[in-house]
Amino acid sequence: MLWWRVCLVVVVGCFVGAIGGMFIHEGGHGLVAWWNGARILEIGVMPGIVVYPSCKWVKWGGWVAYIRHTSLPVSQMGWVSLAGSGSTMLVSYVLVWLMGWRRILPWGRIVMWCVAMIFAWDILGYSIFTQLGGRHFWWIGGTSPEPLNGFRKICSATWLYVVLMVLHALCFHGLALWRMRNIVHHMRTHQPST
Repeated sequence: MLWWRVCLVVVVGCFVGAIGGMFIHEGGHGLVAWWNGARILEIGVMPGIVVYPSCKWVKWGGWVAYIRHTSLPVSQMGWVSLAGSGSTMLVSYVLVWLMGWRRILPWGRIVMWCVAMIFAWDILGYSIFTQLGGRHFWWIGGTSPEPLNGFRKICSATWLYVVLMVLHALCFHGLALWRMRNIVHHMRTHQPST
């Protein structure tokens, strides 16, 4: 019975992470573009639905979502490109921090853990899988290394981007595993008597 609950919680967490990640990722692009003076022209979500400025169907190219905006200078476009996956990465750390809040039930913290993992892997997926000829999330998403391309527009030191991604992967996964260990320990020591 417990494993069915765990599986259900993980599925819910992954679903929330995928949908929430899409909104935060594209919201990051849109917010930074708007902040730099661009006008949002179009917003689309899978499987080929334009939701702004009006609803319509378009040919779906495998993307999860997109925001089109007026053009910006190259350096500002770098920040816009980096802001999508960068925003989900930042939120992943906030979620891992919030998982330590004891008022959230352990099942809720497991959902948060799944969401945080998906958010953290947004930038890693774009950085790794697209370089190997795949898409952002294995079979779906963009095909160009969007955050890496954005970083290159800001700073030409690709090695620095690689170092930052390795540090992100090590730090995030270390923190996330530590939090999960605490959640499992809490669940084992606070079992209701049967």
